[in-house]
Amino acid sequence: MVILLEREPRENILLLTKLQYCHVINNNTGVVRLVEGPYRGPLESNEALYGPIKPKLIVKERQYAIILNPFDAKRGDIRHGDREMRVGPTMFSLYPGEELEDNRINDEYILIRDTGLLVKAVRDFEDNGVARKAGDLWILQGPTHYIPHKYAAVERFVRAVSLGPDEGMYIKNIRTGDVRLERGPKTFMMLPEEEPFKKEYSDRELAALKLDPTKFDASKAIPLMLNKAEAAMITAGQSQRIEFGPKIILLGPFEKLYIMSISGSTPKKPNVLKIWSVMLGPVFSTDEISVRTKDNAVLLILLRYKWRFRVDKDHPEKIFAVEDLIGFATETMSAIIREAAAKYNFEEFHPKAADLVKLAVFGNDKDAYLFAENGFEIFGIDIKRIAPEDPAIAAQLNSAIKSNMEVYVNKIHQDAELEAERHLVQGKTEIEKSKATLIQIEQANESARQLGLAKIKAEAAIEQAKGEAEAIRTKKTAENAMELEKMTQSLEVLQKQGADAYLRLQQVLSFANVEKTVIVPTDSRLFIPLGEADKAKKAERILPDEEKA
Repeated sequence: MVILLEREPRENILLLTKLQYCHVINNNTGVVRLVEGPYRGPLESNEALYGPIKPKLIVKERQYAIILNPFDAKRGDIRHGDREMRVGPTMFSLYPGEELEDNRINDEYILIRDTGLLVKAVRDFEDNGVARKAGDLWILQGPTHYIPHKYAAVERFVRAVSLGPDEGMYIKNIRTGDVRLERGPKTFMMLPEEEPFKKEYSDRELAALKLDPTKFDASKAIPLMLNKAEAAMITAGQSQRIEFGPKIILLGPFEKLYIMSISGSTPKKPNVLKIWSVMLGPVFSTDEISVRTKDNAVLLILLRYKWRFRVDKDHPEKIFAVEDLIGFATETMSAIIREAAAKYNFEEFHPKAADLVKLAVFGNDKDAYLFAENGFEIFGIDIKRIAPEDPAIAAQLNSAIKSNMEVYVNKIHQDAELEAERHLVQGKTEIEKSKATLIQIEQANESARQLGLAKIKAEAAIEQAKGEAEAIRTKKTAENAMELEKMTQSLEVLQKQGADAYLRLQQVLSFANVEKTVIVPTDSRLFIPLGEADKAKKAERILPDEEKA
């Protein structure tokens, strides 16, 4: 705030706060001087304010200001065309002639990881030991804080380019004109003289790759997926190379895909598809052709081809020798089949069409048809449908075919019934045979059972006889032992007591062996106690009188 006090009509008082400054001009000399606050004083009669009173410039911490035409205190004048960097925190006034660049105070640059600044030297200077020439460009990479040198100008922010696996980017050096492909995975910062390069694609390439030029970044390499059993040809000027899948291809900046225009749909029509890769097979293709028989019957045949490539390892580029490989092959097949059909009448050709077509294409001793130009091979032909071209004739033929089918089905049904009946009879016969076999087996089992029983009985009898013989042998042994004992006793009596005692002993022994008989009348009751000798030998027998008589 400036307050001019008028003490006298000719005297003006200049009042400035500590945050203000102004320029005062000497009307006699034209010299402009700086007046900084705080200040209070009168202006000379030949002085006047030169411009408005301005606030001092305050540069905070982490800020800087660029002063153009800075004042040189030693010289007492400004250095026209020079620059000066004033870094905060500070507060200053502008001398007459000094200017604040862009009329603003700048914040220092704060760079994070994978960011940077493109800096340009506006004059020659030494930057931390590095000689910079006017016009030089360099990249300052983060993370860091940066306040530019007074002779350096920040052109723009830049970011590191991050590429994932199977990603790429085209980079051009604007100084040398060289263009390269950067492949991922990697993160990199482009050099100051580098910029993204937009690759050019032809209309055929865009159609084959199914790309909308307005919806993709041409500076990014398009990953081309080449599947198993597929091949692609890539050209660059006069050179070419063949790639086989499975792999992912990234084209170089000036590489081109070999685009093929092939026939498609059914029946085949030319230039239906644009393809950049060729399937090596085996693959199926269909086509519909019309043929004329010897008796002028026109037939429509729906064909299915099974094909593949026989790749020449020394010259794999032969795969791409014929651009419309499908059209070339189907046209050749159509000509062969039409020629074969023209040799037969309708009645001869129609029922045997499949065999006649295969014979015409493959012959008797071959199972494939090879196109030597590109190694394309057809090794299977099927007829999916054959019918007269005239709808009326086709309807009559369908009716006849239906009738024949009904007859054929009925025959199959009858044959099936006869076969079932035959199986039934055979089944009954087999059952009877099985029953007879079962009876024989049962008889054999019964015989075996009887034989087993007889064997068991015989074995039991043998065991019983063995037991009885053993008992007899044991009894005989005991009797012999008793007899020997008797003889031993008799001999001892004879030797010790004499002949009389010996005779008495023999009498006793003889009576001991006599069986006692007791006669009891039938009408009497008599209890006769048994002696001790009789108990030892045998039980008494009691007999009626009549049995005794």
